[in-house]
Amino acid sequence: MLLGIGNETIGLGDSLITLALRAITHGGTRTLLLHPLAFAGWVGMFVTMLNLLPISQLDGGHIAYAALPRLHSRVALACWAVLLGLGV
Repeated sequence: MLLGIGNETIGLGDSLITLALRAITHGGTRTLLLHPLAFAGWVGMFVTMLNLLPISQLDGGHIAYAALPRLHSRVALACWAVLLGLGV
C-alpha cells in the first residue's frame, strides 16, 4: 500500500487482511494509493496492535495476567524475544 502526499509516496507494510482485501476489491494490483483518512485508520490499527502486546502495563499484559496468572511473565518474555528476533 502507498500513501500519496502531493508528488511523494510513502510505502506501508501489508498484512494478511490488507492483501486479501486488495485481492478481492482490486484484483491483486501491486500498488494502491490510500486516502489520508485511510492512512489514519491504518495508523490507528497499528497503535491498537501495539497496545495489545502481552507486555508489562499494556492492555495485552493485563489480559495475559488475568488469563494466565502463573505464566504471564513467561509469555511476556517470549513476546520480547520474538520482537527482538524480528528486529534483528
